Amino acid sequence: GACGAFNPGLSNIRLVTGSDPTKVNYAGAMAYPRFYPSAIALPDGRAMVLGGSTTVDGMAGFKANSNFELFSRTKFGNNIEVKFIPETFVNRLKGFWYPFLTLLPTGDAFIFGDQDGIIVDPNTGQVRTKGGTTPPIPDSFAGKNFIRTYPHAAPARLLPIELPVTMQTGDDLPTKSVEFIIVGGQGEAMKYSLRLKINCARDPVTKEPTYTYGNWVIEQMPGPRNQHMVVNLPNGKWVHLNGAKAGFQGDSGTASPEVAAWEYDPSKLEGQRYKVLAKSRIMRLYHNTACLLPDGRIGAFGSDRNDANKVKFVGYQPGVDIDVSTYGDPEFRVDFFSHQDWYRNKPTIDNGDVARQITYGQVFDISYSYGGSETVTRVTLHATCHATHGADMNQRTLVLPIKKNDVYGTVTVMAPPHAAYAPPAFYLLFISLSNGAFSKGQWVKLA
Repeated sequence: GACGAFNPGLSNIRLVTGSDPTKVNYAGAMAYPRFYPSAIALPDGRAMVLGGSTTVDGMAGFKANSNFELFSRTKFGNNIEVKFIPETFVNRLKGFWYPFLTLLPTGDAFIFGDQDGIIVDPNTGQVRTKGGTTPPIPDSFAGKNFIRTYPHAAPARLLPIELPVTMQTGDDLPTKSVEFIIVGGQGEAMKYSLRLKINCARDPVTKEPTYTYGNWVIEQMPGPRNQHMVVNLPNGKWVHLNGAKAGFQGDSGTASPEVAAWEYDPSKLEGQRYKVLAKSRIMRLYHNTACLLPDGRIGAFGSDRNDANKVKFVGYQPGVDIDVSTYGDPEFRVDFFSHQDWYRNKPTIDNGDVARQITYGQVFDISYSYGGSETVTRVTLHATCHATHGADMNQRTLVLPIKKNDVYGTVTVMAPPHAAYAPPAFYLLFISLSNGAFSKGQWVKLA
């Protein structure tokens, strides 16, 4: 993809092929230069590349892109289509940098900036007329005027999409709602997470998607945080890692690191869902990433602008609580975070070869072994990690419906009904027990 600060990297498209992952091949140029855009895969295999700015902030010609491009590879070569979104929406944002972008189960694209979001048809760029604009964030302690995209980088994503056990082959929209969450941001917004339910339906006559919304739910976090990563665990919890308790991203950005991991457990009562876990000794600020690994751990990588002489330490002391990088600004060490549930007695997926490839709507068996008395209560598919700058554009977790569970070592589940739920790709399959323990992941190809 294109994500360079200067030409030609601002507009070039480069592809990595499975036949030789060491080679990066030039695949043409986009119609617009894009500094810090977002990108997702669409159900039909095209890539949607959204937003970003025409140059780096402060340079001549700077403008936020009020459009997106659809890239596809065909037997006739590479193809680019340009679609436009309302400038009135984009103009409320400074640079439209790394806007939140995800695919809804209807096949529409959900875009969220700093204060509000829109739902567009990715084939046309048109905002849906029935519920296509999110309700405003309350003018309260969470402050609707705070920046939540880069450079204040609040992680945002859909919560795991739970497919109902009543789902049948051929169901178009078995999931009636999804939930969006954005965590942290600028100023006072650093202390809070905001959740919004998006109810999805289809017009009975036109069959066009329609939307309604719940109310914004605001929860206080254990402390202020931005520039961090939020990673879904197979058992329904998620973990915050990396980032800062003050400051912002960028070459001129200064920050105060936050090295403690936080757990969020949505099954608990509001006000009791956050828990502070272990602390790393490595600070990870600008350009950090974190990803769920196949063995169930979380890998934490990268960071720069880490020079101890430039960082503002609040609550932590360099050399005491934090081992600063010996390279100055860059950080080359890697952390591996193991959640407490990871240490429990694990189930093991036994029939990996049987489930290596699954099709949409397929009912399939997962054989597993486990020496305890707990049963499998959750089966999840996790999309691969595409993370940068506090944004994992591809983070997507689906909870598959359990059709049968013989509690003796076989669980029968159903794959997602179509590609709007999960575009064709490789996913990690996990099983979780009633006590929160989860297996190692198994790669499966969904097609």
